[in-house]
Amino acid sequence: DYMGATKKLDTLKKRQTLSVDIENRLENFEFQLIIQNNQVLSYFEKHPDPAKAFQSLRYRVRSTKGNGEDLFEKLCRAYIKRDPKTIEGHEALALYLFQQGRYENALPVYETLLKLKPSAFHRSNYIRCLIRLERLEEALTLTEQYLLHGRLATHSLEQAAIYAKLD
Repeated sequence: DYMGATKKLDTLKKRQTLSVDIENRLENFEFQLIIQNNQVLSYFEKHPDPAKAFQSLRYRVRSTKGNGEDLFEKLCRAYIKRDPKTIEGHEALALYLFQQGRYENALPVYETLLKLKPSAFHRSNYIRCLIRLERLEEALTLTEQYLLHGRLATHSLEQAAIYAKLD
């Protein structure tokens, strides 16, 4: 009968939802153990799919108290080593270094990104690194070059910062 079939279907859906919830909890627990036991890089290096492993680990590692930030940088570098053309690994590392104020370290990562996947965002952050490092002439030249070719989305911000420092 229809009502009996509907109840069975609802029961199966609840079981499936519970099953997914249990799987998610087990996965989270597994990753907690991996992080607590300093097995992140080992897990990453052995995983057959570096993109999937990076996705699974990146936010968990980044939010880890203590050495999570150092570990995050190591994870990004391990991903780049395994897959030198990874946009995701380069973007994560470049943004991390930028946010840490490590502009000198971020520059070569942004340079690589500009070769792999040129974008206004990458150009803007590259120029922001130059400005923060007081390499103003270089920043100004690049900004003008990008503006001339229409390849810089947030040009007014960079120009204003450069001119303010040059005056």
